[in-house]
Amino acid sequence: MLVSENNWQVERRRLQNIGRTNVVNILPSSRIEKLQSLIYRLTKTLLVDHEASLPVLQKLQLPFSEVPQKDMWSHIMKTINKSEELQQVIQCEDVKHAFEIIYQSELVLFPISLFRAQFPSNTRSVYGWHQDLGTWWLAENKDIADSSPYTMWLSLNGATRENSLEFAGGRYMYKLEYHRYVKGQGYFAMDNPPAEEHADQFIPDVLPGQAVIFHPLLPHRSKQGKTLMPRYSIDIRFCDKKMRFDGAVNWKFRVRRLLPKRLM
Repeated sequence: MLVSENNWQVERRRLQNIGRTNVVNILPSSRIEKLQSLIYRLTKTLLVDHEASLPVLQKLQLPFSEVPQKDMWSHIMKTINKSEELQQVIQCEDVKHAFEIIYQSELVLFPISLFRAQFPSNTRSVYGWHQDLGTWWLAENKDIADSSPYTMWLSLNGATRENSLEFAGGRYMYKLEYHRYVKGQGYFAMDNPPAEEHADQFIPDVLPGQAVIFHPLLPHRSKQGKTLMPRYSIDIRFCDKKMRFDGAVNWKFRVRRLLPKRLM
């Protein structure tokens, strides 16, 4: 275990008070190496010239030689999200233990637990301000729509302030805002987003195997890197199977949910 029980309790209180943890160590490099190797096998033709003998992490931190085609991004996303290597990371004991400390109850894996790849100049992989709950609030499956799991954003090749996530302050997380539909993404455009500059914004530097865990109502967005460096991560979610969201919701979103033939 990379984080002591006492430190986990500190992070649990921070999560409850401001909607997120600090950067926490979740997995050693050995636990993510198989998944890193799979990512490399799928992306090596996109990378700048390099020695095949480099450690796999260094390979994943190389820039692309050019902006990749959109269909390549889609192929990689589908392949990895169906892989056993990904599931081994998502469902490993260290990840589950972190969620068990946070919830202190019986947990189930939330189905929206996915690999994420931010490729240079790929707008589909860059998300504006949103609340995670808003992205599935209109799902037909009530077990999904009414759940409010915390998210563990786990880095696979590291991120800096230039290409990380940006989190708003906890005062923004008291209401589910209306989210507009974004083609190719879903309901990822939050009405009434945080100000561009706010005093309690948080943009973490993370190493591979490190994570930030955050509340489903905490607004956040992608930081789009200005280089050809990709960013790989996993959104992991476990939830208390008895817990249902019953908080405040923007009235337009409530009405939208009642309309027939809702879109995801």
